[in-house]
Amino acid sequence: NEIRHIIPLSDLVLLTTGAEFRVKGAGDAAFTPSTINIKPQSYYGSTALRPIVAGDLALYMAPGNFIRELSYEFATDKFTGRDITVLARHLLDYNEIVDWGFAPSPYDLIWLIRDDGTALVLTYQNEQEVYAWTRATTQGDFKSVAVVRELDKDIPYFLVRRTINGTVKQFVERLDEREFSDLQDAFCVDAGLSLDVPITITNMTAANPVVVTAPAHGLSNGDTVDISDVLEVSSSNTRREVASTDYTGTGFTVANATTNTFELHLNGSGYDGSGFAAYSSGGAARKAVTTLSGLSHLEGAEVVAAANGYAETGLTVTGGSITLSTPASRVHVGLPYTCQMITLPISTYGGSNTVDKRTMNINRLTVQVERTMGMWTGPAPDQMREAKFGLPSSYGQPLPMVTEDVNVTLKADWSKEKQVVVEQRSPLPMTILAIAPDVAVGGN
Repeated sequence: NEIRHIIPLSDLVLLTTGAEFRVKGAGDAAFTPSTINIKPQSYYGSTALRPIVAGDLALYMAPGNFIRELSYEFATDKFTGRDITVLARHLLDYNEIVDWGFAPSPYDLIWLIRDDGTALVLTYQNEQEVYAWTRATTQGDFKSVAVVRELDKDIPYFLVRRTINGTVKQFVERLDEREFSDLQDAFCVDAGLSLDVPITITNMTAANPVVVTAPAHGLSNGDTVDISDVLEVSSSNTRREVASTDYTGTGFTVANATTNTFELHLNGSGYDGSGFAAYSSGGAARKAVTTLSGLSHLEGAEVVAAANGYAETGLTVTGGSITLSTPASRVHVGLPYTCQMITLPISTYGGSNTVDKRTMNINRLTVQVERTMGMWTGPAPDQMREAKFGLPSSYGQPLPMVTEDVNVTLKADWSKEKQVVVEQRSPLPMTILAIAPDVAVGGN
């Protein structure tokens, strides 16, 4: 048996072409040429793909695209190789895994690259007995993956081959961290770039008009700016300050600008803040623009943009630039993709009878979402309806993300193989926590 890999766990483990061996010395002592003890643990064998050490165990690829979990079992006093691909064989059959990487922080994700350019994602939390599979595709082919520790997070980097404007190009792309509390910061595009140039605010006056102090802001009269993250004085809050909805907003106009200050105007007149609470701390101003450049890597490609939390579609990169329909200060531009989830066919019991293989219709659907904006639902991919989300809390405020139960009505579709399809078609975030269908059951 050719030795393929050597893994240091509680004991040294050798992975070979045909078996797995445990290596140790006498008792807990180090082994020497005269005291070495080698015992076979199983006879699955390993491929040349490097193993992954996850916590106190290891994952390795056995011949036939079987991912096995190498862990010690006290009852048998040996290392076992449990198969964790059994629930998703359709994702691994007829293809080879050419590369993989483990990103434990913060989501415990294993990224696998298939030879056909598709990426597979395994959420792996052994202590919680969570093994969840999905697939990721893009406008191109995933070729390899490497996970890099950056501060306290593990960040996957991908080599992706794309055809842009008739030319084949290789991209090294970094997966976004997905940590955002504001919809405007959600990055939901491929091969994308972001515009986000905040200017630090040090004071705002509760006057008519509001005067903003931002040292060396570089803005000019007539510029459009967005204001965010301002805290105002509060007598009821323990910290004596709260997030302000009065000082923040989008679409303000700069007036009477000096080196360090400028006035806020809105709809042609001064923005009246005489009734506002006093400024406390924080805040950022961002200049809003309609033309974005620096996109030469996507020259000629059709792209989408998330502009201040609103989706802009049907854009084409020309001369390395795009033009938005309205000015925006926080913009993410890149290739579009659609997130799609299709449930398994409904099979449950109603009273004392099974509903399996009986004609059914889903009248209503409750989808529990977290930090979401935008969603399509339906009984089939060609029978989708868009769910309606709320408007901003007040004029000039950005859209809020939704964390609640969203109730939707599906198009009537009586069938025996009843499934639910949920999609996100916009470059905006969607997280699904639960789905509760209201099922009407008919005859056989």
